[in-house]
Amino acid sequence: IAPEKYFCPSLPPFSSSLSLSLPSCSSLPSPFRFDFILSDGTRVKANGYRSLLSTLSSLLLQLHQILLKVTKERSSMFFLPGDHISNLTAYCRALEGMNKILENAAVLMDASAQGQLFGEGEVSERLRGIVCSEYIARDVFYGRCLGFQYPSSTRPVIKMLAVAMASYERWYKADKDNPLRQLMHSLWKGNKYLQNPTQMGLKLDDLTLMSSVYFVKAFWSIMEQDVVKAAMGAAMTLISHSVEISHSLEIPAKNIVMEGTKGKVTLTPPFSEQLGYRPIPLLFISNKWRDGQNRGYSSKKQPQPAASGLIVHIHGGGFVAQSPRSHEFYLRTWSQELKTPVVSIDYSLSPEAPFPRPVEECTMAYAWILQNLTLLGTTGEHIVLVGDSAGGNLAVTTAMKILEYGLRLPDRIVTVYATFNLTSAASPSRFLSLFDPILPIGVLLNCMQAYSDVAPSNEEVQRRRDLRNRVLRAKGVYIPDPNVKNVASPSVPRKNPEKERTEAPATDSDESIKKVPPSRPPPPSLAHSSSTQPLLAAADADDDEEEEENRSEDVVVSNGGGGGGSNGVVEEGDRLITVDLSDDSPGTSESGESETRLTEDTTPGTGPETEMVDFVGRQKKPLKKRPVLTHQGTASLLYCCREPEEQDRLPPAEIEKMTCELVKALGSLEGNKNPYMSPGLAPDDMLRGLPPVHIIGTTLDPLLDDSVDMARRLQSLGQPVTLNVVENIPHGFLCFKSAGSDQDLEAGQRLCIEYIKQGLGITSNGHP
Repeated sequence: IAPEKYFCPSLPPFSSSLSLSLPSCSSLPSPFRFDFILSDGTRVKANGYRSLLSTLSSLLLQLHQILLKVTKERSSMFFLPGDHISNLTAYCRALEGMNKILENAAVLMDASAQGQLFGEGEVSERLRGIVCSEYIARDVFYGRCLGFQYPSSTRPVIKMLAVAMASYERWYKADKDNPLRQLMHSLWKGNKYLQNPTQMGLKLDDLTLMSSVYFVKAFWSIMEQDVVKAAMGAAMTLISHSVEISHSLEIPAKNIVMEGTKGKVTLTPPFSEQLGYRPIPLLFISNKWRDGQNRGYSSKKQPQPAASGLIVHIHGGGFVAQSPRSHEFYLRTWSQELKTPVVSIDYSLSPEAPFPRPVEECTMAYAWILQNLTLLGTTGEHIVLVGDSAGGNLAVTTAMKILEYGLRLPDRIVTVYATFNLTSAASPSRFLSLFDPILPIGVLLNCMQAYSDVAPSNEEVQRRRDLRNRVLRAKGVYIPDPNVKNVASPSVPRKNPEKERTEAPATDSDESIKKVPPSRPPPPSLAHSSSTQPLLAAADADDDEEEEENRSEDVVVSNGGGGGGSNGVVEEGDRLITVDLSDDSPGTSESGESETRLTEDTTPGTGPETEMVDFVGRQKKPLKKRPVLTHQGTASLLYCCREPEEQDRLPPAEIEKMTCELVKALGSLEGNKNPYMSPGLAPDDMLRGLPPVHIIGTTLDPLLDDSVDMARRLQSLGQPVTLNVVENIPHGFLCFKSAGSDQDLEAGQRLCIEYIKQGLGITSNGHP
């Protein structure tokens, strides 16, 4: 059935262009040639191209579900078309954005050699180029379409994280003297974003693309704040396995001298002018008190015999955030289920401690662990080195350093959703970062730049933002600033501003008149205690300015009268603005008469135009006089694509020049080819001799191609390697607490435990 049959006549530009927005899947004809094939011939059906097609399928499925819901509920007297129109508008715009992404992925595929996932040179510029100068509707990907690619069981967690990030900006910029007040205000703001996904999408679009690394560092380190630490410490006993030992150790900043296969090795502690010498903290967890371990208090209980294995863990966090305590709940699970002590290395974080300091600290910590196995309650017969995300990169580079020094290598390396290529080279999976809520493109680039010691200043970030806005305005793409007071939008023409009004005149005797809904729903009433009322009052005071700014963002079109035809629907939060159809628009009937019944300066019920077409094209009864919500001169909360204003117009050559300048300002990261920074690019002789490596990725991870490419590289050198890719779960899934309903999440977490178990030599009966 043609798409036009499903859509409201008020969406003709979207329904008529739907076939153009849907990319031709034939442009990605053979994604299977990029699959990884194991030594036994098993094909791992995972790569960035497959993931892009999978996300397109998810997007179409969500759109189909909306249409089915409309079909099922349209005859109900309680049917509210306004929200459905907003959702359809958002998903149609998301399809247009996906079309641009897939077009660029197809160019990358054509330029790639057999099995090569990463493109360099001009091709690698395309990922940053579309971020800089093309319209891909990121605001809807982070708003109404948030988390569309994930299962329904995962979306609530994704939404919670998105609301938290959008709300956290005010806390980050505010005075920290009253953290409780700021917490209350952030919760207050979070409620606004829950009610207004479009406003949240616009905010996250800006935050995830043009925020500084210090904002990312602060948000990802929320779990490290004292108040949160205390709360999490209390909750840890309820949500995680109980262990007998969980305390911090510290490696002194002294030389470590060891005997290796290449002779005596002296490791010196790293030094920098900013941090100087620093002891290296460790988090030590043991399910039982064992021989040699310091329990921290006296006990008549006898210690258990030393374990035969040890798990050495390196945490993730983009090299810039988090600590072992952020990952403690699943480390406790590992220790309890595998009956093995766990040591997690708390390395220094960027941008204060960029490369190579984290690698040096992890190498120092591993060498110290080898010297102090007895203190850790293990014989060290089996050692497994595990790292997630940035920690996976450090796990491999640490093993490369240990191999270089001739020290004892771990028996296995397990990496989970790790990055092995820190350059700005484009790959199909990295296109996912253009709409991924966990690892957005701006955050990914910020972390890479911070680790390579080229983190931009706040002034440079602002310069990038201004330059990007100039490029987009020159192309006719106008992005309202969510941080300033709304101004008149140029996106919707006004026929006669003097006639604009918020409601039609009516008489008291007209019983069909319905009250115009308030521009912003009042917050739910709370029973304020004497202790919390001043804080909430302060939060209200702080929010006054933004309430004024967004006063007309949440207006909803009157649902009782159905939607009239229009030349476009402009969505402002849940606000819908209708504009006249042109004579040759898709909404015009065969007789040449426009099907539009509601325009900006037309009041329903005042003439023959009251015969209306409802949301799904059915004829409706004439409407009596009722309120009409029209454009109020506020900035549209979506990208306004039109002809550029006179003052914004630039010659094509000048636009191209500015685009190149912006791409250059984002940084190429070509200097990140150091093998200890990007192990996927290391010379062959530095990778030969590594222990068996188990690589775990996820299909929806922007770093998926790093895992596939690294597995292929190790296999080509004859190194023992396995690759497993779990479907439908996000980057960082180890930190997600499963409620048992998400089988994919459970499978990913169990897979990690199984590979660690193999490295420890634990058999099916639970014994080495």
